[in-house]
Amino acid sequence: MTFEDTEGFRHRDLERSLEYRNRFHANISDISRLKHVDSIDGDGSLLNDSDLPWLSKLRRLENLDLSRTSVTDRGIRQIGDLALRFLSLNSVGVTDAGLANLNLEKLEELCLANTPISDHGVRRLSNAPFLRKLQISGELINDQSLAYVQEFDRLLHPQS
Repeated sequence: MTFEDTEGFRHRDLERSLEYRNRFHANISDISRLKHVDSIDGDGSLLNDSDLPWLSKLRRLENLDLSRTSVTDRGIRQIGDLALRFLSLNSVGVTDAGLANLNLEKLEELCLANTPISDHGVRRLSNAPFLRKLQISGELINDQSLAYVQEFDRLLHPQS
C-alpha cells in the first residue's frame, strides 16, 4: 500500500516506511509523531542538520538514507543514539568526526561513497560488530583505508 500526502511524504507498508520526496522544505516535525516508522528514504531531498533532531525521536527507525542531502557532522550528532541497521550517507558532508558520533551497535550496512571520510574514520568502523556491507569512496580514501577494510573479516562484500 502506497499513498502520498500533501507534504510530499510517501507512506508504504502501513506507514512504516517513508520516502521524503519534497524538493522544497516541508514541516518534517510532523513525522516525529509517527512512532512506528522504521525506514526513511530521504535521498536527494532537502533534509538538513536542523531536521535530524526530529528524526531522532523515531526510536524504531532502522533504515535511513540521507544521501545527497545537506547533512553534516552536526546533524549526525543528533541521530547518534539511533540503533540503525542501514545508513546511507553518500555524497554528504559527514567526516570522521561525524562517524565518531554514530551508534555502531546494530549497524549492518553503511554507504559512504563520495564523503570526506579518511582512514581514521574507516578504522573506527572496526567497532561495528554486525557490519556486513560497506561502500566507501572519496578523495581521502587511501591504501591505508583499504587495508583497514580488508581486516574486517565479517564483511560480505567489501566495496571501494
